[in-house]
Formats: sequence, C-alpha cells, structure tokens
Amino acid sequence: MEVNLSAQQYSALSNLINSISKRDSATLSSEFNISQEIQEEIIESLENYYDTSTILTAPPKDRASESAGGGRSFIEAFHMNDGAIGIECILFADGEPGEAIIHIEMSTNTTNPKLTYKYIGS
Repeated sequence: MEVNLSAQQYSALSNLINSISKRDSATLSSEFNISQEIQEEIIESLENYYDTSTILTAPPKDRASESAGGGRSFIEAFHMNDGAIGIECILFADGEPGEAIIHIEMSTNTTNPKLTYKYIGS
C-alpha cells in the first residue's frame, strides 16, 4: 500500500539527502545515526553515479508522485511488514532526476520521523 509522506516526513528525507550531498558528517552522525564507516560507503556509492561537485536533493514535494519512467515515481513510500515505512527516492542531481535511488526506512511517527539509511542503488 502506497503512503503519502507528511510535510515532516518529507522534510526529514530532504534533510538526510542534503546532509549526504554536503558530506556533513556531524549531522549524518548526530541526526541520522550514520556511522563514519557507512558514511564512507555512501560516498563511494555516489561516486559511481556523480562527480563530487554534484548537488544532490530530494525531488520537490509537489513532484514526488510524478512518473520517473519505467512505472516508478520520484518518491515511492510503502508500508513494510515490520510496521516501518520503506522509501525509495530518486536522487535529483543538480536539479534534475538522476540515476541513483536512495533506499531508507522511516518510522511511522509523522511529526518526528526517524530515518534508517539502507543503501543507494539504481
């Protein structure tokens, strides 16, 4: 079942992607509980897709459900068996849809969601 993200959930997703784009280790550690080792893995994954100068963002919220081709929306959110929300989000690179997709899990708390990074793929 598809889930529509609240403004706070979208904001948390956007903040995670912005922190990754800026390589903001302090925020990734403190706000998203991502270890230094996983941060290095994220950077290595992104280097397979983009130059280090590329600015990554979440798709604009008003475009989240737009088709990205191949039957996929820019942001797909769905309930998982364990009660969390699974999110697959196409990363925008310098303002345009890119190839990489970030996969995360998010708590169902719509006012203070917690995110768990899973992986970046395509």
